[in-house]
Amino acid sequence: MTEDRMPGGEALLGVFDHVYVVNLPERTDRLADSERNFRRIGLSHDHPRVTVYPAHRPSERGEFPTIGTRGCFLSHMGVLERALSEGHAHFLLMEDDADFASGFGTLMPQLARALGGRDWGMLYGWNPARYGLPRTEARRIGWNCPLSGR
Repeated sequence: MTEDRMPGGEALLGVFDHVYVVNLPERTDRLADSERNFRRIGLSHDHPRVTVYPAHRPSERGEFPTIGTRGCFLSHMGVLERALSEGHAHFLLMEDDADFASGFGTLMPQLARALGGRDWGMLYGWNPARYGLPRTEARRIGWNCPLSGR
C-alpha cells in the first residue's frame, strides 16, 4: 500500500471508542486537510465514531494570555465533557491540523497490541521534530513513554 493510502484507521478505532476533531467552522480549509489525512488511513469524518467538534471562539481572552488560548481551552473542555457524557472510556481528541505520521499504518497496530489489556489513563502523541527537538531529547523527556497509568 502506498504512503498516501496507508492503513491504520481500524487499529486507531481498536484503541479509541471515539475520535473528536476540533475545528473552527469557518476554517473549511483545515477541515478539508483533516479529511484528506483521515482518508489516508482509511477513515473519514463521516464515520459514526468520528465527530468534528465546533471549536469555541471567545470574544475576550479573559484570564488567558490570548483569545486563542482561551478558545483552545474551552474547546478541549467541551470535548472532554461531551466524551464523558457519551460514555467514551478511551477517546482521541485531535486538532484539525494534526497529521498522521509516516509509518502510522505500521505503528498504530503495534500501539494497539501494546495497550491491549493494560489499564491506561492517557496517551499523548506528538512529533518532537516539529518543535526542533532531536529524538534523543524527546526520549529524555519521555516521548517513548506516552502512557500514563491510573
